[in-house]
Amino acid sequence: MVGSSPAVLQETDIDTSSQVGLVGWKLIPGMARQFDISQFIVSALETVAGKDKLVNATALLVGPENGARVTINANEAAHYEYGAALASDAVLDAMNGLTVGVSELEMGNRLNRDGQYNNVVTIGAFGDRFIKGNLYPTDNRLVKGDKVALTVSYKGGLSSRSGYAVTNEEELAGVDEGYLEEVVMPYFEAYHYWLTNLKIGLRGGDFYDAFNNFYPQDTYGWHLCPGHLTADEEWLSSPFYKGSEAVVQSGMLFQVDFIPSQTGHNGVSAESTVLLADDELKQAIRVDYPDMWKRIESRRAYLRDELGIQLPEDVLPMAGTLAYYRPYMLNNEYALTIEN
Repeated sequence: MVGSSPAVLQETDIDTSSQVGLVGWKLIPGMARQFDISQFIVSALETVAGKDKLVNATALLVGPENGARVTINANEAAHYEYGAALASDAVLDAMNGLTVGVSELEMGNRLNRDGQYNNVVTIGAFGDRFIKGNLYPTDNRLVKGDKVALTVSYKGGLSSRSGYAVTNEEELAGVDEGYLEEVVMPYFEAYHYWLTNLKIGLRGGDFYDAFNNFYPQDTYGWHLCPGHLTADEEWLSSPFYKGSEAVVQSGMLFQVDFIPSQTGHNGVSAESTVLLADDELKQAIRVDYPDMWKRIESRRAYLRDELGIQLPEDVLPMAGTLAYYRPYMLNNEYALTIEN
């Protein structure tokens, strides 16, 4: 220490003629002079630069308007596709392993893969979650009619599925009457709307308003924003909020993430990952990562031919289970499709 200041900061030539920006973790409204950084760091900088000179500069990196990290190149896309696809494959494996009597722990083993570091808590939950404060999979075993929640995420993307452990429509109606018609079907139609209306150059506030008109928040109870950017961390930031001037750009990696919360019903989720890419970025992926491009094209064909979803050319599926949802989670013969 030099006086009340850490020596290393006293020896550093910090230009205090204007402002000193501190970069934290998340964008939080009204935090121009507040910081999601350890207080001992903030206090040390206050003694060197002056409290009135410190500003929150997190938006320089993750601000959806022009943050340095909100768009990625072909090399970054290739690395992130690995994580997004890994999460997707793991969730599909977990869904295929759902049988009466299976434990949450067994689901956890299917979800966590290849020694890769998770960037959110892995969820393998049957029945009501957070019983006795448990966040992680337990030895709880699946009973027919249970709520089911499966989630895993790695750098590059999260995949999740939620619903009920049933085999047909009659069983589903028996545990949550009206769930299929009032929750699942509108969600899937909104999911289709999201995928087919997102485009480069679209203003975030306009997309928010259009999505809210199609799938009203007041009716379906989704919170925060309808989708967000992802990267090393699962939630980077989002251009989709009321009045947003942020523009959807090539190189933005998105989570299709909106979860209804409707009184008397369980929620539903089929979260997955897409990349927005203009002709230049698509060509870079084709040339530098041809195997990745083949996977993207294969996923696009599956969505079109099997699920009835025609993706816009600039929307690239980064995961094999994008838009794949089984309404009866003990029956792998049924998935929702769009009727064209």
